[in-house]
Amino acid sequence: MHTIGDRLKVLRKEKHLTQAELAEELHLTRYQISNYETNQVVPALDAIINYCKFFNARADFLLGLDEDYDNANLEQHTLQQIVRSANRLTSEKRNRYLNQVRLYAIFLERHKETL
Repeated sequence: MHTIGDRLKVLRKEKHLTQAELAEELHLTRYQISNYETNQVVPALDAIINYCKFFNARADFLLGLDEDYDNANLEQHTLQQIVRSANRLTSEKRNRYLNQVRLYAIFLERHKETL
């Protein structure tokens, strides 16, 4: 899977949707879906956002920046990245880094309604 069209087609087929069914769900035409999937047209940003919301996919997957599209994997990847980053630091810097991550997590928890 190399193009955005390939990725869009995979997402649609995984949901067992026809192009017409997906077009109805996303308020597009079947021809728009077809043009996206065959790389005739690159979807506009609003269409990419709608795809992400509908399929619970991340934009970095659609844009080819990551191979895992589901948000469940995002949590695992994020935690692994935090640990890898922390492990590259000296003990003192690692403690400060992890404290900043903890404080940010507390902040997000307290303001989750605005996320």
